[in-house]
Amino acid sequence: MNSIISQKYLLNSIILFVFSLISVASLAQNTGVVRGFVYDKTDGEPVMFTNVKLKGQESDLQQM
Repeated sequence: MNSIISQKYLLNSIILFVFSLISVASLAQNTGVVRGFVYDKTDGEPVMFTNVKLKGQESDLQQM
């Protein structure tokens, strides 16, 4: 009887651990917003309709 209870406890502990890892991994994703202005280096004028890419990051278009 004790072995059955300990097996259930072990199984429940493993399931809880796996769900904890999944929830932590989902919270660890980088979700943020980058806002600002882009200026021309030569004359300091704002550059309209500029795309900005961060190093080491994929854009949404590459993931489709």
